[in-house]
Amino acid sequence: MNKDISVTQFSNIGAFIGLVMLVLNHFKINITQDEVQAVLGAVITLGSLIVSFVNRYKKGDITLGGIKKTY
Repeated sequence: MNKDISVTQFSNIGAFIGLVMLVLNHFKINITQDEVQAVLGAVITLGSLIVSFVNRYKKGDITLGGIKKTY
């Protein structure tokens, strides 16, 4: 197994999937497995983009608007 992969984060994704299913079931929303995969894929993609942007901003090489700083 690749040591760069965080087992904790994979566990968190699994827990998140379970939580989403519980919440949807509580509100009597029945969706298929394919729909769950599509929604979770979109959420994970959006979250990844946000984390990447925040990381670059904290690093200091882009502005808040996402424009690369020139030195």
